[in-house]
Amino acid sequence: MPSLFPALSRAVLHPLICIFMMQAVVTMAIYSLSVIIPVASADLRISPESVGFYVSAIYATSTVTGLFSGQLVNRFGARLLFRLMLLLTAMAVLVLYFSSPLALIAMAAMLGVASGPLNPTGSQVLAQVTPKSQRALVFSLKQCATPAGGVLAGIVLPSVMLTAGWRVAMFTIVVAAVLFAIVNALP
Repeated sequence: MPSLFPALSRAVLHPLICIFMMQAVVTMAIYSLSVIIPVASADLRISPESVGFYVSAIYATSTVTGLFSGQLVNRFGARLLFRLMLLLTAMAVLVLYFSSPLALIAMAAMLGVASGPLNPTGSQVLAQVTPKSQRALVFSLKQCATPAGGVLAGIVLPSVMLTAGWRVAMFTIVVAAVLFAIVNALP
């Protein structure tokens, strides 16, 4: 009986793990506003019900920037593009510290720009290093990073928020994004 999870070579496993972690951090940043809004809405001067507008703005911007993924990868290369997306994610979260509706709009736009090329760039990298017989598994694993980012947002942020406040909780995303941008070692 064939193995459900065939052994992945280091040439596949290393970029898969890196891409998974980067995609999970960016997705965590996207979901973060929905998680912190019950506590942070007064500081941010918005109603909790308006969070849907900001999430919609993130995905609208992401959709548009995703269309330019091919040109961005060709111009900057996957490694630099991933770093730029992670640093833009960190900056987007830091913008939130200005605590205003305008800061939320800027955050949404920046997160949309950061997340749009993320999935196509990861797919391009993995398509180059993954044998055809393992692509379905590898791409499925990569896609699990999106729900993993949601899980991280739902577990990490409330825990930190309850003990140290929403700003410290959001700063965990900044630290993770900058850390992954620095240690990103994609081939």
